[in-house]
Amino acid sequence: MKQSIWDTFAPIYELAMRSQKKQYELLYEKIRAAVGGKCVLELAPGPGLIAKNIAESAASVVATDFSEKMILQAKKNKNLPCVTRHTAAEIKKLMENAGFCEVRTEEKGTLFLVEGGN
Repeated sequence: MKQSIWDTFAPIYELAMRSQKKQYELLYEKIRAAVGGKCVLELAPGPGLIAKNIAESAASVVATDFSEKMILQAKKNKNLPCVTRHTAAEIKKLMENAGFCEVRTEEKGTLFLVEGGN
């Protein structure tokens, strides 16, 4: 499989975002207020910056990304028991096992779910 730009960028993404720390802190504050005690699905989390910073406020966080290397970076934050991280391919298998009759993932990370019939 051809390596995506996101796989290439994964090891340095968090470092690159440090220049935006103030903006991210404001974002985290707003998200924490909105997700307090709720279950959160984060799509395209990259290396998990948001999940890491809202984990204590949310009941649980599931993060899924097309880029396997971004998810590998996110999994380095092991001390977050309420956060699970999956590649799009892993989510596809989970959803198929949960009874969705059609699950497609696209290279850009879009996930389409079609609920199964009775």
